[in-house]
Amino acid sequence: MRNLSKQIKKYSHRKEQFQNEESLERFLVSIFDHYNQKFLNRSHKGFQQVTDTLASMFTE
Repeated sequence: MRNLSKQIKKYSHRKEQFQNEESLERFLVSIFDHYNQKFLNRSHKGFQQVTDTLASMFTE
């Protein structure tokens, strides 16, 4: 999360000011979407091996 905070500060300083609140919101949503896509399929070591087993346990 610290890295995400730094990234937001870095890019928002480049913009310096936003025309309105909606443009700021669109900017933040695009950054959060990129962050979520980047880390969507990551998992801890060993956990990836048991995801099929866990999924079958929850579907029963």
